[in-house]
Amino acid sequence: MEKRQQSLLEEFYQQEVQRADEVYLVQPMAGGEVVNFTWREVGGQSRRMAAYLKSLDLPAGSNIALISNNCAHWFMADLAIWMAGFVSVPIYPVLTAEAVRPILEHCGAKVAFIGKLADWPAMAAGIPEHVRQIGLPIRPAGDFLDWDTLVTSHQPLAEARKPGLDELATIIYTSGTTGDPKGVRLTHANLAFQAAALSTNRDYGSQPCSMARSPRKRSTAWMLTASSTWRRLQEDSQGW
Repeated sequence: MEKRQQSLLEEFYQQEVQRADEVYLVQPMAGGEVVNFTWREVGGQSRRMAAYLKSLDLPAGSNIALISNNCAHWFMADLAIWMAGFVSVPIYPVLTAEAVRPILEHCGAKVAFIGKLADWPAMAAGIPEHVRQIGLPIRPAGDFLDWDTLVTSHQPLAEARKPGLDELATIIYTSGTTGDPKGVRLTHANLAFQAAALSTNRDYGSQPCSMARSPRKRSTAWMLTASSTWRRLQEDSQGW
């Protein structure tokens, strides 16, 4: 029987149960230290952050920006945004303030996750004052709401929200090198299709995703980790 297409969030829920204590994300740290996050841990932190986002009483489908190089909490923030019923807007981590501001104003983001960045001072002035800034655990110096504090102060979101495939999942803006940045709107069905196509055309294996190896572009990084998830779920459903 052909497997019903599911959103990446639904696929995550299944992996979280089936491989709860297996390592999902590997985060290299300063001094050669490595921090491993299991599927259970990723789900737990994402649900707690989702509960905080829900507490802000933003309209359903609100856009939330994500500004960071690849790191484990970048994926957790993305999951939290979807769990809360919002849309993620990842922004190239090398843009200047002049390029960031029109993107945030165009999408109307009220919240922005700020993470690992090479030159935050060159970007910081582009964040409108009304945008609430949440600092991921790996982040530049600045006046941010702290991820760990928000996570520990909120109970996990009880609802396991399953978005409709036709719902908007993310808006990926072009870099603007040839004109004003343009937002590409991708639904949950779009992302699921891309992940399935990648897992069909190339085997990325079932090893944990290391942030040291992940591509810089957000869309590519998500698709590579998602394709691995998709392949493992396909194999489980077929009894391989």
